[in-house]
Amino acid sequence: VDVAPLPVAEVADAPAAEAPAPPPPPATSLEPLTTAVPAPQAEQPITAPAPTTLGPPDAMGGQRIKPFGGEDTSLMLEQHSERSQDLLVDAVENAQVAEIKRAVFRALTRLRAA
Repeated sequence: VDVAPLPVAEVADAPAAEAPAPPPPPATSLEPLTTAVPAPQAEQPITAPAPTTLGPPDAMGGQRIKPFGGEDTSLMLEQHSERSQDLLVDAVENAQVAEIKRAVFRALTRLRAA
């Protein structure tokens, strides 16, 4: 940003007719940009990847791939989750019983002390 220097005050004897020239108007941000727009590139056709042929399972050296998951796996996981939930419920019930026993013991101790 260019800033014009401030005019220096002249001696009072100087004639008033020699007033300094007004500063140039400031640049605005509405001026058009002068950057070049890149030319559009030619579109290249999209090609599908080459298909691969696997052939029968015997062609892979006699190796057979075991299917992922199965009904027996899902049943085993369901049974495990049921056992885990049962264990958690039993633990909560045991904690509640223990807390009730503690409360009764405290109440009896207070009654004996009274």
